[in-house]
Formats: sequence, C-alpha cells, structure tokens
Amino acid sequence: MKPIDFWKTFVGDDTVSAFMCAGNTPDPNRRVEQHVAELGTVYGIVRQNSWQDTFSAPQQYPRAVVAANLQAHLQETREEWEAVLHDHLAQNQAEQEQKQASINSADTPSAADTAEDTEDSLGADDAMAEEPSSLEHVVPEEKNIEAASVEADVETDAT
Repeated sequence: MKPIDFWKTFVGDDTVSAFMCAGNTPDPNRRVEQHVAELGTVYGIVRQNSWQDTFSAPQQYPRAVVAANLQAHLQETREEWEAVLHDHLAQNQAEQEQKQASINSADTPSAADTAEDTEDSLGADDAMAEEPSSLEHVVPEEKNIEAASVEADVETDAT
C-alpha cells in the first residue's frame, strides 16, 4: 500500500488540512500520533473501518506502520495544509487572547465598585471592633474554671 492508501483507510475522506487543523498542533508527527492513538487496536494491530474488515483484509498493520505512512502522506502534501494550519492556529490564538481579555476585564472591578467595597469593609471592621466576639466570652469562663480547680487542689492539699 502507498501512503495515500493508508490515508484513505485510516483517516478516511478528511482533507489533510482538516486533519491537521483538528489536532491544533503544527507538528505533523504529533498529530499523527494523536490520531493513531484514537484508533482501536488489538495486539498492536490498528482497526480498519471495522474489526471484520481488519481481519478479513490480506494484511493487518501495526501502529508504527500506519503512523509512518500517514506521516509520509503529510510530508508529501505539506504545501496543501501548512498555510491553512498556520491561519487556523493564528485564529485560535487570537480567540484565546480575546477570551482571556474578556475574563480579565470581568474580574477587574470598576473604581466605583472598589470604593463601595472599601466603605463596606471599613464599616464591618468598626462593628467587629465594638462588639466582642463570642469566643472572648468563653475564654474567661474557662480560665475561671481552671482557677477554681487549682484553688480546690490547694485546699485539698492543705487538709
């Protein structure tokens, strides 16, 4: 089989441009490895359309052979997919930057929101300073209990 035959068998009707853009990687070897990893295998034999087709075919192919032939086909057709992939990756990069910018702008509070938050937090701090917390009431009682038990021990020793 020639590399184009491996392409038709293991990739199907996808164009080389669509195949490369689907992986979002500029490296054809990495993209082929991604694709071959997604294909079903049994004992290292890569599935062709269906398992029945695979084992009724005159020859079964291991992953390494399939990958090498798909990579060869991509190298033969590099002019067809390279420019399209470059444009696709640049568009994805621009979209990611735009999403990140919108997330950052949504996370950044406006000056009015910041002023309101500052006033609210100052008021809350003042209220907390005026009222003792419930823990402050508990701690002195515990100290009194300890002091009472120490006094009881002293009285017991004295007798």
